[in-house]
Amino acid sequence: LHRGEGAIFAWIWFEDLPISDWEFYQQLKQVGVICVPGSSFFPGLSGDWPHKQQCIRMSLTASDEEIEAGMQRLAEVTERVYQGVMANV
Repeated sequence: LHRGEGAIFAWIWFEDLPISDWEFYQQLKQVGVICVPGSSFFPGLSGDWPHKQQCIRMSLTASDEEIEAGMQRLAEVTERVYQGVMANV
């Protein structure tokens, strides 16, 4: 998670995310967590940079309680995504 420094959104990087940022977005949306897939912010980037598909942008404009609930859901989905890969190894 990048330092906020007063911003209204945060970037979260999921190192070696085993699915695309768009697939991750779809799974988060199913549990009521809305974010923006990071690859949306790299139009025209030449070359393959995996980082661009391992990030999401989250709004920080909700209440503290809503952000806490969203982060809990985010953690649960993240754990399932990474464990799913480990189960297939």
